[in-house]
Amino acid sequence: MTQIRHLWFWFRGLSGKDQMTIVLELIGISVVTAYTTIAWFQSCQTGTANDLLRQQLVGTQAAIVTLSLMFRDNGELMANLVNEGRVTATDAHVRIDATKNTWPDDRPVGAPVVREYDVPPIAGQGGDQKTWTMPWHPHQLTDKQEWPKGWPGPETFSFSAKWSYKNGFGDKITGASCWKWVPNFTITTKRQSSGGGGLVDCRDFDAGIRETQEAEKHAEEERGGAPRPAP
Repeated sequence: MTQIRHLWFWFRGLSGKDQMTIVLELIGISVVTAYTTIAWFQSCQTGTANDLLRQQLVGTQAAIVTLSLMFRDNGELMANLVNEGRVTATDAHVRIDATKNTWPDDRPVGAPVVREYDVPPIAGQGGDQKTWTMPWHPHQLTDKQEWPKGWPGPETFSFSAKWSYKNGFGDKITGASCWKWVPNFTITTKRQSSGGGGLVDCRDFDAGIRETQEAEKHAEEERGGAPRPAP
């Protein structure tokens, strides 16, 4: 307060012209400060709006590329890429590291096989496909609609895939997945038949083998009339 009083007495001691000059300068400084504050606020608002708009467009329009594989009995490995988004995916690339493995100890047999593919642009809601010939032919344990003896056999094949692409908004997106092969099978109960085989997610492979073997065991007991063990 003391400093304010000193300034006031100092101001009153000035001539009228000097007082007017100082008042005008203070008004000018206030106007500039107010304008700068408003411009900064508007800039922040515009930046926030642009960020929100971009997020909305990316969420509803951006390219979303998924990859699935098929391993055929003739040794062909087919990669299917689908763009589930609405804009074109560009600069896409796929790499697959494949190995033949023993089962159940999961030891690799021979050197890994690498397959790569530079994917052409994939339009929104479109797809692309690539087929390679692998050095192995998966061996089905039976060609009949029955449970194969010794299923799943002594071998499997692993395919570890990585892919990347640009989503149409300058973002590089990456994906990764892993599949293992199981031979075909059919489980027949008194009420129905069901089957499976082919490539399954690596994370589900071991549990899937056990569950499938257990399901066949129960089906055989049912068909033979033997009592099922208590759960």
